[in-house]
Amino acid sequence: MPKARLAQQQDSRFSEGVDPLKVVSLIDTHSLSGPGRQLLALAKAIRPYGVQVHFLLFQRSGRPVAPFARAVEDAGHTFRIATDTMAFDLRLIGQVRAILREWRPDVVQTHSYRPTAIAYFLRRMGADWPWVAFYHGSTAENLKVRAYHWLDRRLLPAADSIVVMAKDQMGKVRHRGKARQILNAMLVENQALVETDAPLPPMPGPRLGVLGRLSHEKGVDVFLEALQRIHQAGVPASAYIVGDGPARVALEDSARALGLADSVAFVGHRADVQTVYRSVDMVVIPSRSEGLPNVLLEALAADRYVVATGVGAIPEVLTDRGLGIVVPPGQADALATAVIEALAEPARRPEPEARRQALTRLSVERRAEAHAGMYRELISGFRE
Repeated sequence: MPKARLAQQQDSRFSEGVDPLKVVSLIDTHSLSGPGRQLLALAKAIRPYGVQVHFLLFQRSGRPVAPFARAVEDAGHTFRIATDTMAFDLRLIGQVRAILREWRPDVVQTHSYRPTAIAYFLRRMGADWPWVAFYHGSTAENLKVRAYHWLDRRLLPAADSIVVMAKDQMGKVRHRGKARQILNAMLVENQALVETDAPLPPMPGPRLGVLGRLSHEKGVDVFLEALQRIHQAGVPASAYIVGDGPARVALEDSARALGLADSVAFVGHRADVQTVYRSVDMVVIPSRSEGLPNVLLEALAADRYVVATGVGAIPEVLTDRGLGIVVPPGQADALATAVIEALAEPARRPEPEARRQALTRLSVERRAEAHAGMYRELISGFRE
């Protein structure tokens, strides 16, 4: 970037007549999941700071347009789709290289292992744009996925800057001096989606909500054990388990074995998350590991009290018991005790002042400001 243009971009807000910085986000997602909603909200909120976000998406050739791609289009963002025909299709590298040469970005940012790997190879091939890599955490459901996340962590240090969701993630990336934490935002407006899903099955109250991928690190098995203890204590709570994943069958079997078949509804993936939050009295996050779960931010934005494990950035958000209770991970007894305590107060909701402070501290505007500052700092150091 020319130094004169960079100098004009030093103020937080965008000046009229100055071309915006062009940031290209490489993101590999099919569904409109938490990271995707966060990125769409950021792309809208960062425009007043003189940053324009373009999207470079990935999809298997011949398949229908993915929900996330439709959401990007509906939001009016510039986007392109790079297609592959099989796993490890090396032609993707050439497609991405051609699109980036056409767009001439000021910054490229990557989300997840495939975009990270492509950016890594393009930089080795001589690409000269500044690169920001996002580390959203990892899962360990099978050997293939573990290998992908291992590769992601090995390649992340080649980026010029690494964004993590939680402080403890800095120790999981090499060259942690490049890492900085930028918290996700509470998306009050952006999370409201068109309600097209079938109605939730009726369940007796009080109703708990557990939302997220059904995999080991999310700790839903611990929640089921806790729910059994809650029943044993005489509290007739029920639960919606929202999401899908490799552990679903085992979790359904566990629910039956624990005598919870009539108290737990596995409802699969839901696009209408607002319907879920309105239907539950409380949200439980029993994760063994996290970055900063979007479920936590969505629950607070929807004015729902939270009981969660103290992993990732969760304790940085639930700093006040007026918002929720934090318990150690993997401990069903502690989780059950906290839920019973929270349910003891009828219609428990986050305390208004604590929620207001959280909404301010975790606003999408503050996240946009942090990203805009990071881009300017990165470009300044890169071009010197």
